[in-house]
Amino acid sequence: MDGIGVRTGAEPVVRNNRCYRNEMAGIGNRLEARPVIVGNTCFENKMAGIGTEEGAAPIIRDNRCYKNLMAGIGNQSGSRPVIVGNESRENKMAGIGVRSGSVAVIVGNRCIENQLVAIGLPDGATAHIQGNELQRTGGGAAPLVAVKGGSSAVLVNNSIRGGGVAGVLVQGTAQLSGNRFFGAGGKQGSAIWVWDKSTVLASGNQFTGYRNALNASGSDVTATDNAISKFNGPAIIVRKPSAPPRVHGNTAFSQSEKDSAVKIEGADAVADNVVKQPNDAGVAPSKWQALWPKKAPAALPEQGKVLVKDGPWKLIVTHGKTTRYELYNTTTHPEQKTNLADKLEQITFRLRGLTERQWAVEVKAKHP
Repeated sequence: MDGIGVRTGAEPVVRNNRCYRNEMAGIGNRLEARPVIVGNTCFENKMAGIGTEEGAAPIIRDNRCYKNLMAGIGNQSGSRPVIVGNESRENKMAGIGVRSGSVAVIVGNRCIENQLVAIGLPDGATAHIQGNELQRTGGGAAPLVAVKGGSSAVLVNNSIRGGGVAGVLVQGTAQLSGNRFFGAGGKQGSAIWVWDKSTVLASGNQFTGYRNALNASGSDVTATDNAISKFNGPAIIVRKPSAPPRVHGNTAFSQSEKDSAVKIEGADAVADNVVKQPNDAGVAPSKWQALWPKKAPAALPEQGKVLVKDGPWKLIVTHGKTTRYELYNTTTHPEQKTNLADKLEQITFRLRGLTERQWAVEVKAKHP
């Protein structure tokens, strides 16, 4: 049985429990239940750390799920979870799985070194995936994110490190913008691999260390304003597109004469995709580099700080191996020693949107 079970429309708060080595999930919720599941630790369960199904609509926040025999957080059968700020690590299947008609909001989670995918949508699921840290360095053929079986996903501002055959595999519909992809180089596969009869839009992403940024076949492809470095051959490949491809304004950074920005079969490649010399560090400069301190290491384009103010509120976003948020009220705490980011998540989330718009203004100014 589940360690803790919630069902049939119940709305409890499930907080600060340790659920481990259960015969099923650590925490299970189903049948239209609407629990708030917060601050729990679920590990070594025979199914998911936290499992949601049969129309349940939980809020799953700030939990740790690790070394479970199935997914860290698994959702199926029409569930509607909001999954925020969790850590899902070293599970035998997905870090977060969404399937069979479920609809999920997945924001600000860390899915690290899971055996299969970091986030998987295998069959008819829908998800908004934003601001997550997704990583697998231990090899394996599985991608980090799988959007398969006609599933649909929006991926925004995620950090994606590693992957097997791909960073993101698409067999369905996917929109990807503002994501940062970090491959291992060498034999690392495509950052985005698009299968037949799919639709993908990739705009404003950064790629480094994959064989190519995007490899699509038999699909409807839009790829604009992406920056690609440390690749091999064409940075963007579109074979036998199912609709006229829209591939514009992409920049590849390479010193090799054999490399090209775009290769399109069955349609003309547009002229405003270019290959440029990399900077002194050998990597593509970030579109947001001007907003960061000049001393930020060029070899780690995700590092640096972004600051935004709105009335008395001040948000400092520090990009490094992880992303840190510091929220201060300059009126009530002028000394700026009390970080309110965790306590006032809604204000933090709103100001994060301001930083993203600030980045967009900077990008537009540099690339009119």
